[in-house]
Amino acid sequence: MRILKKILALFITTTLVGCTTTNDPALQETSTEFKKNEVIIANMAETDNGWDPIHGWGQHEPPLIQSKLVTVSSSGKLVGDLATNFEANEDNSIWRFKLRDDVKFSDGEAFTSEDVEFTMNAIKEISTDVDLSMVEKIEVVNEYEIVFYLTYPSSTFIYHVATIPIVPAHAYDENYRYNPIGTGPYKMVQLDIGQQKILELNEFYYGEKPTIERLTFVFMNPSTALAAVQAGKVDIAIADITTATTPVEGYDMMQFKTIENIGISMPFVPEQDELNQQGYKVGNDVTSDIAIRKALSIAVDRDDFASNVLSGFGIPSFSLCNGMEWDNPDVVFEDGKVNEAKRLLETAGWIDKDGDGTREKDGLRASFNVIYPAEITVRQLTAVAFSEIGKEIGIEIKPTGMSWDDVFENWYSNANVLLVGDPTPNELYVYNTNKNLGESYPNMYYYSNDTVEHYMDMATLAPTVEEANEYWKKSIWDGQTGSSMLGDCPVVWLATLDHMYFVSQDLDVGEHELHSHSSSGMQILNNVVEWKFK
Repeated sequence: MRILKKILALFITTTLVGCTTTNDPALQETSTEFKKNEVIIANMAETDNGWDPIHGWGQHEPPLIQSKLVTVSSSGKLVGDLATNFEANEDNSIWRFKLRDDVKFSDGEAFTSEDVEFTMNAIKEISTDVDLSMVEKIEVVNEYEIVFYLTYPSSTFIYHVATIPIVPAHAYDENYRYNPIGTGPYKMVQLDIGQQKILELNEFYYGEKPTIERLTFVFMNPSTALAAVQAGKVDIAIADITTATTPVEGYDMMQFKTIENIGISMPFVPEQDELNQQGYKVGNDVTSDIAIRKALSIAVDRDDFASNVLSGFGIPSFSLCNGMEWDNPDVVFEDGKVNEAKRLLETAGWIDKDGDGTREKDGLRASFNVIYPAEITVRQLTAVAFSEIGKEIGIEIKPTGMSWDDVFENWYSNANVLLVGDPTPNELYVYNTNKNLGESYPNMYYYSNDTVEHYMDMATLAPTVEEANEYWKKSIWDGQTGSSMLGDCPVVWLATLDHMYFVSQDLDVGEHELHSHSSSGMQILNNVVEWKFK
């Protein structure tokens, strides 16, 4: 697939033209002389909802300003944080947490179980990315003990808890995102909307304090961040596959392994007559044909994709949870089989009768859009590469960049460049359960399989994590059916991405576990307590 390499080379050339300018206002703001206790980071850490956990912040990113009851490592190991102990009853329907009694928020107010109750109820009420619908009741036993009663037994409830930073009941309001208060190692001291955010050490923090006393985040995309690096104005900068190959004196290009998987979600059902509950079109007559999905899945040469499209910043992937304990290794297959893909399509009735290069079946052209947020380079390149793969086997795939808002409206009826990755099996469930059909996020492809649903339900009901993992594996592939590409193939998985950063050679950022999904460039801060200047 040499064409993929040519596409990448052209894209890099056009993207980097002129990127060495340093006239950006945020760059000017950071032109002061560095201090040895301050790290300046160029990334995309400004979000619409700020750093507000009630609206989803901190699910994947290190929250920094807030803390969680428990944390989970990239290998799935659970560790207490605000909770000193957590345990479930025999059938995992009641979860009890005992809390630290020495914790204060950054405004000096004491942390108690009422803050946990407030956070969980607020998240449940507004239905963010974290699903707490299984919580029937929360009981505050005393200041430092809280109990969750679930509507059904769930051994995986603890993983939901591990994604939620706690906010203060006494200080949460509509302006919280501009003035976040928490129990984490840092507090926010300055916010310049659209430019930068500055954090300093929280003097009330109960844990090991970082040696880096000040973190300044300047909000930049990778190409602008490269300019900041070339000007020597930042210590760390987010990179992508178009900028990471540019050497810069005084900086190392650090490449971190992740559990972030990229694939193409394919609407699983035909076009529906009625709009969904969000008011958007659902289904696609082309992608709903399993022969189309399967043909594309076997035609992809994933080694070639990782080498040429991702410039080596990634590895082939055949799963949403590539390499995790609940992944099923049996789903790996020999790919790059273009001729076999063509035969599969012809057997299914997809024939190019008019010789225009695109197959037809019953008067329907094998043609569909693959949509992506236009500002994210790796998604754009993936869409373009996928279209070339389709062309090779007679499927017309039209890469279509749009705003995030438009993506959210159109991903129920169009193929979509999907990026996911979490150190828990939660994503395996939410992306494949039919309970999410019609919700704004996720399972935008309307996948449903009763056998898969049964396995996932059994996983959530399993008394131990080990038993749950066996059911998760079966939901992916049980030898006959599953959510993997060997089964129903609702997503054509391509690769597991690396995260790339320019890091000053004066700075030691310690050892890193696998990073989870993050488009903001915050994952490098997972171990900020270990950072130090050399």
